[in-house]
Amino acid sequence: MRPRTLLAASILAVSSIASIIRSGPVLGAGGDVPPAALPSPNVALSPATLPYVGVQTVGRPRVADKHPNVFWDQEDINHYKEMLKSSRELQIQFAELKRRMDEVVGQPVSIPEPQKGPGGQWLFPGDYFPRPPRTPDATDPWTNFRVYMIKAADAVSDLGTVYVLTGEEKYAKHARDILVGYSNCSRYGPPRAWTSAAARASSERSSTRR
Repeated sequence: MRPRTLLAASILAVSSIASIIRSGPVLGAGGDVPPAALPSPNVALSPATLPYVGVQTVGRPRVADKHPNVFWDQEDINHYKEMLKSSRELQIQFAELKRRMDEVVGQPVSIPEPQKGPGGQWLFPGDYFPRPPRTPDATDPWTNFRVYMIKAADAVSDLGTVYVLTGEEKYAKHARDILVGYSNCSRYGPPRAWTSAAARASSERSSTRR
């Protein structure tokens, strides 16, 4: 069978299957969905496109509608502070988080200053940042720099969590120092030996680890 004929046959088969499916009720989230309630015929059927029938909700999600519109607001902070008084599981988790952040605060923020190459251009930080310890896969400049950024982002998030739940400003100050240290990013140049092959390999390694 020629390619065009095969393609036409495939399209016809898919259309026939879709019409059969849509001719009767479909099991959706919460019960059978009548054909009239299904999405447009050119939208693939999936859990994301099926309507929710007979689903009951309790309460409504709280939406931040004013500054600073952050992931946590004061109501969340108060809630977790109350939970810490009685939840043994949360106490254990928070104690471990605080222990790790105490180690972070105990180390100085060490972010190399931006550097220029012989021609006066700004260098990519992955070319001159020291290779992070215990990261044998950081063999190219992009991966090297990404390891630094991921570590810094995680630290800032966790330091902020410990600060709002303890009120101890040393955690907030350290998070601020990390952010200030990376405020020089406007003077970071592109990788020197950047190729599409290196980019794909780096991206694939990152996806595999996740």
